[in-house]
Amino acid sequence: MHPRVDAATEASLKLYRAKFFRRYCFSSCSSCPFVKYSHNLALTNVGMLKVLGSAIAKRDSDTNIHNYRVTLYSVRLGELLGISRAAIRGLIKGAFLHDVGKIAISDRILLKPGKLTDEEFAIMKTHVDHGEDIISGYAWLADAADGLLSP
Repeated sequence: MHPRVDAATEASLKLYRAKFFRRYCFSSCSSCPFVKYSHNLALTNVGMLKVLGSAIAKRDSDTNIHNYRVTLYSVRLGELLGISRAAIRGLIKGAFLHDVGKIAISDRILLKPGKLTDEEFAIMKTHVDHGEDIISGYAWLADAADGLLSP
């Protein structure tokens, strides 16, 4: 990919992240009696999403960009369908993390330049189960599970 395209993509992703975090994560906290606690909790949760996203990016930069695109498209479709803000928050988490299980797939398969064999493709499909294992047990991500379970 051309360096200017990478820079433009990165700038676009940074702008999207700033808009998303302000719009979907923090706007509801202002009416909460424990605003500071709520804000800190939201920052912690969003930080955890960023950490998982960084882990995905370290394994495969193509998957990282793909995850942001899927998230953008999912949010836009959710808005067009008129789903609630709470549902969109779950959609964002699920869309962003839908490929997190690829962390568990070997580089030989994940980064293979050509077509996967049937056996390799069967292994690649296990990323759904790995993703579920990674996020299970974290209550804040419970609403993201639907996105992970839809390969």
